[in-house]
Amino acid sequence: MVKMIEVKICGIKTQEEVALVNQYPVDYVGLIFAPSKRQITLEKGKELRPLIRKDIKVVGVFVDATYEEIHKVIMACDLDVVQLHGKETNDEILKMPIEVWKSIPIENKNSLLQIRQYPDCDGVLLDTYYKGASGGTGQSFNHQWVTEYGPIPQKLILAGGLSPDNVLSVLDNIIPDVLDFNSGLETNLMKDPLKVEKLFKKLVKVSKLYS
Repeated sequence: MVKMIEVKICGIKTQEEVALVNQYPVDYVGLIFAPSKRQITLEKGKELRPLIRKDIKVVGVFVDATYEEIHKVIMACDLDVVQLHGKETNDEILKMPIEVWKSIPIENKNSLLQIRQYPDCDGVLLDTYYKGASGGTGQSFNHQWVTEYGPIPQKLILAGGLSPDNVLSVLDNIIPDVLDFNSGLETNLMKDPLKVEKLFKKLVKVSKLYS
C-alpha cells in the first residue's frame, strides 16, 4: 500500500483492538495511562505491547504524572513516545529519555502561543480545549487558526474530533505530520472495524497524502 500521512489511533484497550489496528498502515497507537474512559493499567499495557505490530510505534499518554511514574511505564511497556497532557514544563520534557509530544488545548487562536513554551518537545499535539477534560472529547477546533499562526518547528500532530466522515475536509485546510484518531473510530467506546476500514479507504484516495 502507498505510504500516506502518518496515522495514530489512540485509546487502544483490548487485544481485539490491537488485532484490528495491526491490519492497517497505522504508524502509532496510543495507550492511555491517565484518568479516562479509555484508561488502561500498567499490567494491561504490558499485556498489549508485545501484540502490537513491530513497525507501529507505541505512545503512552499521561496527565500530570511524575517523572518516576512515566519512566516506570516507559521501561515496562517499551514505549516509543510519551504524550503529555498536563502542566509539564519544558525542563521536565528535557528529562524524558524518549520522544515527547506535548498536547496544547486549543480554545482560541491565542492558545497556539503556548507552543513557544515547549521549544524542546519533539512534537506538538493540538487538541480541542474542553473545560475539565484533557483531550478525547471528540470535538474539533478551527483549523484556520493553525494556518494563521504560521510554521510550527516541531512535528505537528492533529487531534480533536477527527473521523472518517470529516478527515478529507480537514485535510483541505491543514496537512499535519500525524492525524490522531480516537472517538471518531469508535462505537460504544470500542474501535469499530467498519469505521477504521472507511478511514483508510478515504485516505488512500487522497493523492496529496502520498509521499
